[in-house]
Amino acid sequence: MSDSGLFLDDVVPEKVDSPNKIERALKWSVVALAVILAAEAVWFLIVVPCMPLRAVEIFGADSISRGTLY
Repeated sequence: MSDSGLFLDDVVPEKVDSPNKIERALKWSVVALAVILAAEAVWFLIVVPCMPLRAVEIFGADSISRGTLY
C-alpha cells in the first residue's frame, strides 16, 4: 500500500470566531427593546382600556352650557 494518506490527527480545527463586544451589545439592545415594546403593547392594549375615567373636563367653550354637551 501507499505511504501517503490523510492523517486527520494533524489537521488543526478552524477557530470559530466568537461574536465581538459590539455584536453582543447590539443583540442585547435589540432584545431589551423588544421586551420594552411588548410591555408597552400589553399596557396600552390590555391595562389602559380597563381603567375607568374619573372625570372629563372641557375648557374653552364658554358660550356652550353643560346641558347641551351631555
